Order: sequence, then C-alpha cells, then structure tokens
Amino acid sequence: MQLIKLNGESINNLLDSTNERKIGTIIIMKEKIAKRKVIAKCRSINPFIHYYQSLRESFGKQHSSRVIAKIAAYRWEFMEPHAKERYIEAARKQWLRRRKAAMARVQGKDGTRRV
Repeated sequence: MQLIKLNGESINNLLDSTNERKIGTIIIMKEKIAKRKVIAKCRSINPFIHYYQSLRESFGKQHSSRVIAKIAAYRWEFMEPHAKERYIEAARKQWLRRRKAAMARVQGKDGTRRV
C-alpha cells in the first residue's frame, strides 16, 4: 500500500534509488582513496627529507619507516657534499615556491601590500 507519493513516485522507490546513489558514492570514494595512496611529491624545505623520501621509494615496503629513517640518517651523515647538492636544490626550489605563494597571499588584487 502506497500512502505517500512524491512527484509520482512512491516513498519506497525513492528510498531504493537513494540507497543506490549512496552505494555508488561509497564506491567512488573508495576508488579516490585508493588512487591517493601513491606517495606524494615531497614539498619539504629540508634537504634530508627529500633524500629520505627518495630512499623510501627505492626500498618500497621491504622495511618499516623507522628502519629506513635510520639508514637514511647514517648515509646522509657520510654523504659527499656534491652528492647532497641534488636534494639541497630541490629543497631550495620548494622554499622559493612557498615564499612566492606567501607573497601572493600578502599582496592585494591591485598589487599593493595588505597589512
């Protein structure tokens, strides 16, 4: 027995279609979360963190983060300065990117500084 109709559809039909939409939304969200599990590009301004992230990518899931951090610290300590240049340059670029973004936030639309 259909007591209430809304735009020609019974409440049961509306509830069923709502459940289907929710299930579809849940599946889409799970797919988005699965895609996000890729390790993001490092945005740190610390050169060691750039080195650590590259080691994590190379080791994969063979070791825990704690073990990789200890290995990275030991290697970083004894690494030649010219070998560290790559990571220092990457950190410098991130610092400049952050500085540029901060300056853009401080300046108004007309180009004057906001206080």
